[in-house]
Amino acid sequence: MHGVIDEELDELFLKAVMANRIDSPYTKGIICGYISLILGKLLPFFDLSPASKDVLSKEEKLIRYCSGHYREPLTLSSVAKELGYSETYLSHLFKNKFQITFTKFITLMRIEDAKKMLRGNKNITDIAFDCGFGSMRSFNHIFKAETSITPSEYRKRKA
Repeated sequence: MHGVIDEELDELFLKAVMANRIDSPYTKGIICGYISLILGKLLPFFDLSPASKDVLSKEEKLIRYCSGHYREPLTLSSVAKELGYSETYLSHLFKNKFQITFTKFITLMRIEDAKKMLRGNKNITDIAFDCGFGSMRSFNHIFKAETSITPSEYRKRKA
């Protein structure tokens, strides 16, 4: 494959393995999130035929929608309305099927996107807003909570 892709896949795989060692009710959902990210990076290397929208499960529709819109200001309510489900149903779907909250799922997608962008030269403030964070303060706080380092520190380590 590609050198950068290999490194990103290695990093995601390692995080999934590390998450598996954590005793938390969210462990399964976090691992599923990492596996989804890994599969997302691998998909461009496969020749896939598009699936009919009628064939997609509710979970697939939900994941596809969130994957395509996580940079936008998403709420459980807005996603439920867009997909024609109730908020309660979606909340239970995330909890029961993915073992993770909706907010955590979107946060992980945004953080992984930000990490990718931080390897480049783009301004950190622009990255925060491009990835769907509402402010630099929330971006810094959430990024550090998820990675144990600030976005600036991450950029220095990955440069």
